Amino acid sequence: MMAALAFLYGLVIGSFLNVVIVRVPKGEDIIKTRSHCVHCKAVLEWYDLIPLVSFLLLKGRCRACGEKISVRYPAVELLNAAVYALIVWKTGMHVQSAVSMVYASLLIAASFIDGATRRIPNAITLCVFLVGILHVLLRFTLVFDALLGAVVVSLPLFVLWLLSNGALIGLGDVKLFVGAGLVLGWQKTLLAFVLACILGSVIHIIRMAAFQAGRQLALGPYLSAGMLIALLAGKEILHALYGI
Repeated sequence: MMAALAFLYGLVIGSFLNVVIVRVPKGEDIIKTRSHCVHCKAVLEWYDLIPLVSFLLLKGRCRACGEKISVRYPAVELLNAAVYALIVWKTGMHVQSAVSMVYASLLIAASFIDGATRRIPNAITLCVFLVGILHVLLRFTLVFDALLGAVVVSLPLFVLWLLSNGALIGLGDVKLFVGAGLVLGWQKTLLAFVLACILGSVIHIIRMAAFQAGRQLALGPYLSAGMLIALLAGKEILHALYGI
């Protein structure tokens, strides 16, 4: 029951994430400005904003102009809802799981923004860092593990960023790992990086072969995927590999 409620709540937050994904990279307000069609600018009514349901009822088109609504909108809502449900199903509903939900939502936002713009805004990485600090305060006995997690990947990536003058890695990716490491701890952070490298390599090779994608890729979606997997199943993966 709690997981089902978390799923519904995740749909609502996922709808808000779509606003964040569209407006934050443009520096637009995400609170005061009413939701509107990106094509005709028509203000959307409440019945056009019901997560997932409105998209299905409108058959993926704007009520005012008839232009297609990006499938990204229901995809973000469903992804966020599924992650929320998994977190509650695995850990129950408490303050720590709520922190994990916020962290997961920020990673989803970072993933889609980076995929579209090739950059992760400072507002997102700062929020991830603040969530990491909150995580440390809630689990202060694991402070050393968290602090080590904050630098175990981000520090080498920062050196790589300096040496390559940003050609091989973005500074936003480095900043993302600082906050993520505070949440995951050093072992899961290393696991997240390895998973991200594997996912990025395999998926991008397929994209280049099947869809003629260029060699350059946005790392954010793969880093976020690795971090989410480490959050949801890191303990089980590490136990299976090393008996940790």
